[in-house]
Amino acid sequence: WSSDVCSSDLIYLNKAENELAKNTRQLEVERNKLKSLLQSMGDGVIVVDTEMNVIFENEVSRRIFGNALGKKCYKAFLQRDQACKDCTLSHTMRDGRIRTVIRRRRLNGRNLWLEVTSSGVKDENGKVVGGIETLRNITRRRNAELKNRALNRMLKQKQAKIENDRSEEHTSELK
Repeated sequence: WSSDVCSSDLIYLNKAENELAKNTRQLEVERNKLKSLLQSMGDGVIVVDTEMNVIFENEVSRRIFGNALGKKCYKAFLQRDQACKDCTLSHTMRDGRIRTVIRRRRLNGRNLWLEVTSSGVKDENGKVVGGIETLRNITRRRNAELKNRALNRMLKQKQAKIENDRSEEHTSELK
């Protein structure tokens, strides 16, 4: 009787061990798929925990800011010693609202314009366990917008000058 219990226990443990190994391999495959997707995105991706520690960054983010993994986000990205008072990601993690803002950063002596979208990350119970930000480089678009505004201002000034010159010409003809 005791040898039957032992062999059935061993069979059960062996099956459980095989099932665990299979599930672990499947999880690893899924983890690698997710990591590959995030790494292949054209936008920067940063994930932080609730203490604002960077726990994931993709290659695009690393190229923009350097290696931030394991660092406080405010230290890594803004060289601050304390969390930002107007931190979009903190607000998002508190209230669950997705936010998008435009941020300007100086990088290598040049302005870099980023569209930053912040979202909370929740566990299976709905508890906020961190946040994720995507960083889209919109420098070309923003520079084009700024150039367009400047050209529109110049055009309005020229139009005003032409109108003024016509008005003066008309006035002098009346004299």
